[in-house]
Amino acid sequence: MKVIMLFRAISAFICLLVISSGSLAGLDFTRIPTPRKVTLPKRVHFSVPNPDAPAFRSFSAGSPAGVGLAATEWPLQIKVGVVRVQFEPDDNTATTGNGTWGDIPFFTFDATGEVVEDPTVDSRTKEYIQRNLLFVSQYYEAASQGKVLFSVPEPEDISQIYTLPNEMATYGNDDDYSLRTSNLAVEAIQAADAEMDYSKYDVIMVFHAGCGQHTDYDEKSSEDIHPVSINRALLREII
Repeated sequence: MKVIMLFRAISAFICLLVISSGSLAGLDFTRIPTPRKVTLPKRVHFSVPNPDAPAFRSFSAGSPAGVGLAATEWPLQIKVGVVRVQFEPDDNTATTGNGTWGDIPFFTFDATGEVVEDPTVDSRTKEYIQRNLLFVSQYYEAASQGKVLFSVPEPEDISQIYTLPNEMATYGNDDDYSLRTSNLAVEAIQAADAEMDYSKYDVIMVFHAGCGQHTDYDEKSSEDIHPVSINRALLREII
């Protein structure tokens, strides 16, 4: 089984993760806290789960998320591969940017601990990805108290930037964002298939141009792409 997650990782990118369940075997996700009451935003999403999907039926029947995922040994070592994608250029005001991989600043700390921009790091380089994922790696290691070791990819583990065949809004429109983000996942993985040996990795992160729709606090970019989490079984149900 694979798990696919789309989330906003840095200022103008979203990441897609594909995680093999073999690496997660043994993690206890059965203890789920009671959800807190939240106020829905003015603009709501109209995409709903497939009621016939096995994962949805299981969850609706009361089965806790992640049952059967149980760890065998610690620390959990997660090897990461990265696919980078952009979209056909556009002038759509409902999305962030123009769909292409642009100039994005890299922030770091100076000698005094202040956050500063490092102009030597070009967002189009593989070093930019490595430097950002170093922070991700440090977070997982610290938060798990050394139980989860999230590798920083080497240059050969990071793809070139591929252009997908559609504009960004094609993957971010709200009418069926589950299907649209699933299509993005499939197209991104296929685009880099000749370059990347996916069997080497526990996680595939797909960085794409643009912002996550969850950052649309002023409701001006309603066709930005949604962050999602999809396992392979659910992906089959969706597409």
